[in-house]
Amino acid sequence: VSHHIMSDATTSLVKVAPSRILVIGGGFAGRKLIRLLQACYTVMPMDITLVDAKSFFEFTPSALRCIVQPANARTCVIPQQVPAGSKTKCKLVTGTVVSVGINEAFEGEATLGDGRVIPFDAAVLAMGSNYAAPIKPDMT
Repeated sequence: VSHHIMSDATTSLVKVAPSRILVIGGGFAGRKLIRLLQACYTVMPMDITLVDAKSFFEFTPSALRCIVQPANARTCVIPQQVPAGSKTKCKLVTGTVVSVGINEAFEGEATLGDGRVIPFDAAVLAMGSNYAAPIKPDMT
């Protein structure tokens, strides 16, 4: 009986769970969230879209070392890529989100600076922080 109840609860959860997740920001918080969502895939199948202004992941704790060891710069910037290890459909989009709203069909939409529109059921803002140059150059 308990297995049947659990199965019904899981089925109900999947019916109400968002299936299109938009993550705005590809830094530490955004990437951690994607890994957590990927771990939930077997219970809640979903498509994830990660939007970041940069095409690379910046390991900011290494930025200060770059001031005294400029050669270290190549180790703190790596190409942005989907965290591996899941069947979750995850897409990377390089761009800047300029607006987030709801369309006529009551679906979430994020508009990018170049005019592209990304539909979503749930959105997470994981945009990080800014530091003064030379610690971290302004990329936006």
